Parts: sequence; C-alpha cells; structure tokens
Amino acid sequence: FLYIYHVRAFVFTLFISLAGFTTQAQDTLAKDTTYRPYFGTYTKKYFSMVVGYNGARYQYAEFGFAVNEFGIVGHHPMSWALYATTEIHIGQETVVAPKLGACVAGGSALVFNLLYYTNLENQGRFCFRPEIGVGFGPARVTYGYNFDFTNKEFPYMNKHCLNVVFMVPMKMLKFVDTMPGR
Repeated sequence: FLYIYHVRAFVFTLFISLAGFTTQAQDTLAKDTTYRPYFGTYTKKYFSMVVGYNGARYQYAEFGFAVNEFGIVGHHPMSWALYATTEIHIGQETVVAPKLGACVAGGSALVFNLLYYTNLENQGRFCFRPEIGVGFGPARVTYGYNFDFTNKEFPYMNKHCLNVVFMVPMKMLKFVDTMPGR
C-alpha cells in the first residue's frame, strides 16, 4: 500500500512539473495595448425601396420607401429605418393601409407602425402595430399585433400577423468607416 502511495505522489509531482513548462501568461509589455481591432464604425445609409409580406388570415403585400442605415458599430450589428409604405390586400374587397413606421434592429428587431386600413369606400380603421422579431441589415421577420384606436367593425384587418420585409437599397446617402486597420 505504501508503494502505491509513493508512485501516485511521484506521478502527480511529475505531471505538475511538466505542465508548468507548457503554460504561458499574457505578455502585456510586448504589445501595444491601445490597439482594438473590433472597435469602430462601419455603416451605410440608404434611400431604399421597401417590399414585404404581411399575413395571417388576410394576406397583404407591402410597397413603399424608406431611409435606412445598417452596418457595424463596435462589434455589434445595427440597423434602423424610417419608412412610409402601403399594405395592399386584393381579394373579395380591395383594402389599402397606408403606414408610417420606425424600426431598430441588431439581431433582434423592434418596430412601431401607425396604419389606417380602408376599403376606399366608407369603412376604415386606424391602428397602432408594435412588432418584435429578428432583423439584420435591410431584412427583418417580425410578429405584430394591431391595437385599434376606433371601435368600428372592419373585417379585413388581422389582429396578429407575421411580417417579412426587405429594403432594397436604391441610393447611398452616407458612408462611415472608422474601423482601424482599413
């Protein structure tokens, strides 16, 4: 028994001694500590055309224009957009919904919209739609819920909806590149 104890102690001591030869510590004196390769800004601002789909019970196509910016700030993706679009439903009755909105995204997306659904005759409904989902650059997929500001009955409005939006860049308005090493 004593022999096994001495062999174990010897192997453990040998292992710790050899492990010390392979370890390394950071050498802060040999490097420039002010260099941060991932801290900077790289963004592009565009005037864009917006195309999208909004669907649940009633299907809508979305067309319009936006001013949006996307890129990298620090080491985080970021994008934002301000837009004016129109959602159009063509079915038994044509329904049009002019929309003003704002979006902030950087992996997760947060969207706020004001809409006025109308059948272009005598019915209409004003609503607010917050959305939450996923968004990178000019694209996003979100879930939204319409909150009514009126008590009128309007059959062609979705309470819950899935939104898929893509902003097609048409004209670059601004370019910022402060990434080190470029």
